[in-house]
Formats: sequence, structure tokens, C-alpha cells
Amino acid sequence: MDFKQDKYKIPDTECNNSFLLTLQGSRIVELKPAEECKHECKSFKLELKESYLLCYNWWYWRPLVQQSTSNETFIAHVGSYC
Repeated sequence: MDFKQDKYKIPDTECNNSFLLTLQGSRIVELKPAEECKHECKSFKLELKESYLLCYNWWYWRPLVQQSTSNETFIAHVGSYC
């Protein structure tokens, strides 16, 4: 949950198959390649809107949550599965 819309990293989860489910609000998420993937992967951004689900593997991607045009409170669920 965030109110200020500051940039922040999503922490690594227990299992490498991770997800971010937006419950309220929206934010821009930049997926940056992990060090091992930089030579083949490029960063990209997407807007996570309410009810959107982002699945990623933190072995390859590091999500960075950023401000969006919305001033809403952002509430999301972070989890993982093995």
C-alpha cells in the first residue's frame, strides 16, 4: 500500500515465480532485467490498473513501482509460488 507515489522496489519473494495483483488504484511498473539478463533483456514499463495481475520471475526481472497519473491510494498484493 502506498499513498505518496514514491518510487520503490518490490522485494524478492520466497519463490522466484512472483505476482503483483492490483486491488485499488494504479501505478506504472518498470521491469528492469536482472544483472544476468542485461545482455539479452531490455527494460520496459506498463501501467498496472485495478484488478490487473503482473506475473514475473525475479531471477530475470526486478520490478520498480513508479508514480502514475492517478493520485489514488495504491493497494496491491505481492505473492509467489514454487
